[in-house]
Amino acid sequence: MNHSPADDSGRPPASAAGERRRGEVERLNTEAERRRARPELAAWHERFFASPLPELLKERTHLKFRDLRSQRREREAGEVRTFVEGALAAGALAQLPALANRLGQAAAITGESATAEACFVAATAGLPDGPGRSIVLQNLLMVQLDRRENGAAARTIADLAQFAPHDLPLPLARFEIERPLGFSMFGMVFLCREIATGRRVVVKSPPESPPGRLQPLREAEILLRVSHPGVPVCYDLGHVDPAGRRPFYVLEWFDGISLHDYAARFGPLSWANFRPILTQLVETLHALHQEAIIHCDLKPGNVLVRCDHTGWHVKLIDFGIAVLADDPAAAIVPGEPRPFTLGFGAPEQHGPTEHQRLTTAADLYGLGRTILFCLCGQPDPPADKRDLLPEGLASIVANCLAIDPGLRPSAAELLEQLAALPLPDGPPRFPSTHLTAGTSSSGEPGTQDSASPDDRSDTRIPKQPGTG
Repeated sequence: MNHSPADDSGRPPASAAGERRRGEVERLNTEAERRRARPELAAWHERFFASPLPELLKERTHLKFRDLRSQRREREAGEVRTFVEGALAAGALAQLPALANRLGQAAAITGESATAEACFVAATAGLPDGPGRSIVLQNLLMVQLDRRENGAAARTIADLAQFAPHDLPLPLARFEIERPLGFSMFGMVFLCREIATGRRVVVKSPPESPPGRLQPLREAEILLRVSHPGVPVCYDLGHVDPAGRRPFYVLEWFDGISLHDYAARFGPLSWANFRPILTQLVETLHALHQEAIIHCDLKPGNVLVRCDHTGWHVKLIDFGIAVLADDPAAAIVPGEPRPFTLGFGAPEQHGPTEHQRLTTAADLYGLGRTILFCLCGQPDPPADKRDLLPEGLASIVANCLAIDPGLRPSAAELLEQLAALPLPDGPPRFPSTHLTAGTSSSGEPGTQDSASPDDRSDTRIPKQPGTG
């Protein structure tokens, strides 16, 4: 959901074709709608333009900014909720689709997702099939995915497919959607079956304009640089539409559970269970860092695991904010928002710093916090809980969490240090429900359940000036 002041519909035109499209969505222009509305309806526009909401929409550009918990956010959420409740009660929004669309956007970025959904539904009721209705349906789809309303999302996709197939997040001629897997400021993610091959794949649909200096197909391009069992294979990338506005890419599906969900269901891991997981994870980091790839978002929600008769299998996922060490995107620019995860992002990712560039050491910091989360139950446990770490591991974690990135170990050094640790006492002991490949019942270990309290799309935020 992109709210640019260049286009009142929320989609900035990028070319001559975009200018033509802008003309086609005149129905979503609030200024034009206000001029032609009856006086009693135009009064709602007057109230909207007199409120702080238009400035809010100019300032913030992505739905997930709602994760910024602050008194200001609560005030903004209250303002939009009160406004929408009054307009719905008066029956105005279905007659003012442009206003309903803008209010829905404002509601979404302040966390009022139910209010946003009501606005977008009202807007679609007042629009015929065409570019304007397509934009509102796309906004509605993002909110439904964010609310994990998979059935409603499927109906919205089917509606779009009837008259705007090029506006879909993925080409339905190639993929059958099994279920959505998530939504974030970095796009929509679906578990699909590839029609030609029958294999299950993950299809990601990034936004046209991701935050910061990241490009829509950045994750796919980075994954194509590395071949390692610890990262997903990128099978394909392309665009849904001939104009190249709708990028998508196809990734390997790994039938596993995130470390975040594992700990939520079964509690902290034993060292006997976690040691083989940690070793594979560090081996994966070593392979990435040899290719100068910085993941930038290492956390329990981005590590999937599965256990079968051969042992543990580990996959590091979500390279949406990954950068190359020698790329301009790795430069630390004062005042420029950089996505990171609270509790796991390295200090140099948070804001002003004396360091000029991100390095692979940022991943080692996230790894240290992940170790603490998995073994102690939280990324920053009190001292008495850290005392429970296995012999020798506490000093390794402390080195990973050094404020100065130059003092953190490399992945190669960390592998040597882990190999020198004493072996766990006894074999791994699994939960009563064994983690096996191929488990398909919803909510069971062995699946990446879309209804699980996964932190992958809910805690990663850009540090924005002026948002509290």
